[in-house]
Parts: sequence; structure tokens; C-alpha cells
Amino acid sequence: MSINRFSIGREKFDVLIKNGSYYIDKTAYLKELFMGSTDAQANLFIRPRRFGKTLNMQMIESFCELNYQNPGDKSYQEELFLDNGRNLAVSSNSYKDLRDNFMGEFPVISVSFKDIQGHSYIKAISNFLDTITDIYFEFEFLANSTKISNIITENFMRDFEFCADTSVDLYKKNNLSRAERIITGFLSRLAMMLYEEYNRRVIVLIDEYDVPLQKSIMAEELYYDKMLSIISAISSTTFKSDGEDWLHTCIATACLNIVYQSIFTGPNNFYLHGLDDQTFAGFFGFTRSETEKFLNDCGLSAQTEVVKDWYDGYRIGDEHILCPWSVISFCDKALEEQSNVEPQPFLVNTSGTDAIKSYFKHLVNGNFTRDIQRIDELLNNVPQEITLEVFNTYPDIRKIGVEFDTCMTFFLHTGYLTFTDDSPLYENVFLKIPNREIRE
Repeated sequence: MSINRFSIGREKFDVLIKNGSYYIDKTAYLKELFMGSTDAQANLFIRPRRFGKTLNMQMIESFCELNYQNPGDKSYQEELFLDNGRNLAVSSNSYKDLRDNFMGEFPVISVSFKDIQGHSYIKAISNFLDTITDIYFEFEFLANSTKISNIITENFMRDFEFCADTSVDLYKKNNLSRAERIITGFLSRLAMMLYEEYNRRVIVLIDEYDVPLQKSIMAEELYYDKMLSIISAISSTTFKSDGEDWLHTCIATACLNIVYQSIFTGPNNFYLHGLDDQTFAGFFGFTRSETEKFLNDCGLSAQTEVVKDWYDGYRIGDEHILCPWSVISFCDKALEEQSNVEPQPFLVNTSGTDAIKSYFKHLVNGNFTRDIQRIDELLNNVPQEITLEVFNTYPDIRKIGVEFDTCMTFFLHTGYLTFTDDSPLYENVFLKIPNREIRE
């Protein structure tokens, strides 16, 4: 396949496919996800930022989502997955059972928490209402249902109108309480309505589940405990036993397993796919073989070693994984300039480095000589042995005296560090800086 075009930062799977953009096929993982030996009702994937989590979630949504106006019509999926000349894995005969049972067969609620942030709790709640407004708008047609009770549809529309009303003063206690009630129950209420309307269980996709917690602890006005209560309540109403009738599967993504330790304590049959995950090691990010093919298709095979030096090095299970954002950004620049382009750290422009700055500042201010020395060793390619921490709360690495192992575990999950090739993947591990991009 030769390169037609590729998209940087485009996260809508259907748009990418319809635009003829380059796509590295991850559809082979759908069979294991939905029909594999691990029969989990809820799955949480822990991966670093910019590893293609959102695109994969969009791909799952596109594959599974029911045609709400004409159930049984799968022409949308046929266009995206079967009849596009791409020979995607899911189009082969060995995936027929998967297609028959899952392709275009489920109501799907897909939500991203990446924009749930703000300098204060009120601002974060306002952003939550904006997110719910978009989702309720998508399912507004349920208000005209003849199968759902009038009381439920009327409450749905009242909540919708409240979320969409930008003039609501959330500093008033009654308004804030109502907003919190809507937020903590919106997924379960909407899923129940879809189940009543179509008599089919619902797939729930939640992307960037831990972002609200991360932002709450780095905000000017700390509101971590309040946000933890909100996210915990969402989980309780969505994933516990009361929802078993209408919930088929939940798939969530995050950088840190805090959501697993402190939030997902109630759901039955929950499965964590962490950085030691071998089955889905190549599901997110580019494997080395995928990267080599991509470079070849770009006509950039001569840059293979440069790309590996700068952007390779992440270890997920036993796979070597490259960050898609960095690889694609490099290739885009190389093709645009038509010369031996100088590599650069593309990740630095994609999100704040407040966590690193805060930690280094506290090391210097606190005169933690040994920890500073260990950071220096990491920068000079000397792996560091640590004991992986299990986070029951989101680590506030701005605090003076925070443990070295705590911060290094945090940096591992957020993509600033990775396991050495010979390191165990749990308890006492050896970590290194994955590549030149992160070292820069």
C-alpha cells in the first residue's frame, strides 16, 4: 500500500477511513476483546498518552453501534470495515462469528472525560455538563419513544435542558446539587433508556477516565476528593449489579490505574489490562513491524534507525511499542520538507509538563541529593530499580518529600519511563527513559 494521506490527531475512525487516510489495522483485537477467553463485563486499558487510545475506542464504537433508525441495517459498518479495499483483519472469514454477533448489533454510549478539567471544581462540573449535553443531543430521539415511560423521557429532557443552559449559576447550592445528581447518573439512565427502547444490552465506552482526577490535583484550587466522589458514583451506578440487565460491556481507558484501585472496587468480573498485558500488547501504539511497514509505505525506510532511536523503546508486555503521535508527526515533517529532516520531541507540544516541573522543583528545593542523582543516572542511560506503587489516591507529586518510587511509577504510566527489556513487570522493576524524545 502506498501512502495516500495520513492524519495527525484525527480521532474519528469513520472520518479517517472515508478520507482515505492511512490506517494501521487494529481490528484483529476485536475478536479477543468480545469473544476471547476473558469474559469480562468491564475492561480497563492502562496506556500512556498519545498511544492511540481514542482512535481505538472510536473504531470499537463504529464497529458495534446499532443503526438506531433502522436496526438490522449494517451498511455503515460494511462500508467502513468490509468494502473499502483495505483488507482489514475483521473482514476475513475467520471473523464471521464476530461480525454476526457484534457488528452493528448494540446501542453504544461513548464518552470522553478528557475535557473534564478546570482551575476549580465548579469549572470542572460545568465542563462535565457540556460533555453530557453533547451526548444527550445525540440520543434526543429517545424522548419520542413509545416504549419508555413518559416520566423517564420527561426527566431526560429536563436534565438535557439543564445541562445545555449556559446561564445556570453553579455557585448556587441547589443548582450544583442538581448538576452532581445528573452527572453521577447520566450513563446508567441513558443506558437503561436504550435497553428499554431496543431490548438490547448496551456497550459503554469511557475514554481518558482518569483525566478529571489528574486535573483536580494539579489545579490552582484543589478539588480531588470532590471529583473522586463524582467518578466513584458514576462507576457505582453504571457497573454494579443493578446494571447487569442492561450493560453488556464497558471498555475504559486511562493512564493511571487509580481508577481501578479506588473506583472500580464494586463491579463484578472487572479486568485490568495494564502495562504487563501481553494479549493486547500491540492494541495501542505502533509495533516495530507496523512502524517499519509504515515507513516503507511513506518512502522513508532510510529513516528507520533514526525513528527507532528517537521514538522506540516503550515496553508493553514483551512487545516494543512506538508512540503513534511521534512517528506520524516525524513522517509528516519529513515528507513535507523532502529532505533529511531533523527529529524533534513532538510530545512536548501535546500536553503540559507540569508534573515533571513540579517534581524536579521539589527535589531541588528539598535538597534530595540521592533522588537528584538517580534522575541524573536515568538521563545517562542507567536504569533505576524501584518498587512499583499501587495508587489508592492520585499522587500529588508537587508535595515536598514525595517518595522517589511513587513518582517513578507515575512517570512509567504516563509514558516518561518504561521497563527495561529484562525487567520483571510487577513489584521490583527496572525502569529507563524509553528513547531520545523523552530524554530531550
